[in-house]
Amino acid sequence: MAYNQPVTIPAHPASVAPRSDLPVAILKGVAAVLAAGFLALALRPAATIFDMPLTEDGYYALAVARNVARGNGVTIDGMHWTAGFQPLFTFLQAAMFWLADRFSPGDDALAIRFVLMLHLAAHAAGAATVALIARDAWDGEAEERRLRLWLAAALWLAAPLLFNHSYNGLETGSVMFFYAACWRWIQTGRDERTAGLVGLGALAGLTVLARIDATFFVAALCLRELWRRRHRGAVAAAFRAAILGATAVVVSSPWWIYNFILAGSPMPSSGTAQQVWALDPDRLIEAGWALGIVAMPWVFAGGHEGTWSWALRAILIGAGAVILAMAAAGGAGGRALRGPAGPRVRRTLGGAAAITATMAALAAYYTLSFAASWFYYRYFAPVAVLAGVAVPTVGAALASRFGLTRPLAGLAIAAAAPVLALAILAQRGGGFSGNAVFHEQVALVRANVPADARVAAGQTGTLGFFRDGVVNLDGKVNRDALAWQANMWDYLARENIVWFCDWPDYAERYLGPDPAAHGWRVVATRGDFRLYRRN
Repeated sequence: MAYNQPVTIPAHPASVAPRSDLPVAILKGVAAVLAAGFLALALRPAATIFDMPLTEDGYYALAVARNVARGNGVTIDGMHWTAGFQPLFTFLQAAMFWLADRFSPGDDALAIRFVLMLHLAAHAAGAATVALIARDAWDGEAEERRLRLWLAAALWLAAPLLFNHSYNGLETGSVMFFYAACWRWIQTGRDERTAGLVGLGALAGLTVLARIDATFFVAALCLRELWRRRHRGAVAAAFRAAILGATAVVVSSPWWIYNFILAGSPMPSSGTAQQVWALDPDRLIEAGWALGIVAMPWVFAGGHEGTWSWALRAILIGAGAVILAMAAAGGAGGRALRGPAGPRVRRTLGGAAAITATMAALAAYYTLSFAASWFYYRYFAPVAVLAGVAVPTVGAALASRFGLTRPLAGLAIAAAAPVLALAILAQRGGGFSGNAVFHEQVALVRANVPADARVAAGQTGTLGFFRDGVVNLDGKVNRDALAWQANMWDYLARENIVWFCDWPDYAERYLGPDPAAHGWRVVATRGDFRLYRRN
């Protein structure tokens, strides 16, 4: 037999996956099972369709969406026009209500099913986009790149925090998708040409419409353009930055114009209601907590967060920092990650730098200006896009170098278990934190307040969705209430509102430390909520 004679290697039987493909097949299965679990959220019984994972704040947007779809204007209560919501996803939800009404007029349960499917589309699109970024984030063998792709997709869907953000009735899941879409556009080099730069500006403008604080992202992208084109001269660099920025402004301009017409300010009432400038140590602590959570979205326990979750999160983040430091220093672990950095890799790093700069600016802005520190983990959510690319990129590289791809797939299965359990629990309205407002405040008002009477509250998202004539007092969606925050009892008297239902701290804020002094008395309670009536 001649040594140069070709040798035919038998192919693997069709029914048996090659060993090298088994981890990828497992990861595909994990992603498919999770997607099916999330789809089941939209198919659950009517008794639980309105419950978790939909949240109190999500119902603000859902109420606006329903009123828009049914021709009642951009209002949450049918009376006060509002800007207290993020426009793009809310109007997409309005399309879901409109579509549901074509099949079954007035059927809110069907509309919510369509809304949850819309959430799944945004969640899946985010997973796919992050996976593509991870696949091309670093040069390497085709097998490793394929592993990165499916590991990123599976891990994105398996993150409990991203489940929390992606099905709550709010825009957060779509915001993360748009950040990832802009990053992917940069990574592929489409913005090198003028037409592609306009496309990036349009994507950035849509990101602003998804959440207006993405104006920081537009600024970061423009600064990036100035920096990377500096060798062509200041005028040429400024021209390209101006094209990008102007396109983003034009695309997002309808929202700015609407805000100015409505209130003479670009700031929506939801932002104005929470804006209190201060250097507060408690806010700094909350900001650190929020950044830690979004940087490791696979460790999240909702209302059960504690020392154990923080210890685990610190260990994982610390391990990641050590690995990256080794890569920079060229140690053994670093050599596993090192490789040629081509133009695509440099573009990937440029997009990551723009998102990092944006998140640093947003962290500083919100920590100094917004009192609602419990929402920081939602405001900082795009940090998870960086983690969603970095973790599978590093994990796949190390696993491939050291022959650990099969254990890596096993870890993905373990990571998917908690969020799949959440999706299953949600079938019965359970989980880390159900919507207590739905079970307590709404039920309390239904049982005691006449259907035609107006009722006021500080928290009115869920209540306002399930009942007409609800008056918002914290100003998020009712700008008229902002001027009365120090003496809300006078506003209630002026509006001839005799019912109030909320938590005790809201009662003290709006009815006074002694509500009886202003004619208010408790008539019923349920859970943590108190129902007051004015004499």
